[in-house]
Amino acid sequence: MSHRSNMLTKAKLELYDKYYQRFEFYSLALSEEQRNLIESVFEKEDWQLIPELLYEVFLVNKGLASASLETEIRAKVKRQCDCEDTENYLISLSKKTNG
Repeated sequence: MSHRSNMLTKAKLELYDKYYQRFEFYSLALSEEQRNLIESVFEKEDWQLIPELLYEVFLVNKGLASASLETEIRAKVKRQCDCEDTENYLISLSKKTNG
């Protein structure tokens, strides 16, 4: 398993929330400054990890995860986030993005 040099922060999640869909689907419409900001802050793995975590937190919040999976997801969130404030923001972002 490879180790990431940076953990998820609230600032990364805020940028993800602001730019993710536009970056994924409309990257040509972003200004060079916006693209540079995104590329300077995010590691490649973040673009895969964040939606994965958002979906996993959604499963927990909706009661769709088994007890063992919920424990695993909660531990993963703690491992990937730099602090409790980031964890809480991830949970609120999951509710926003997944309904």
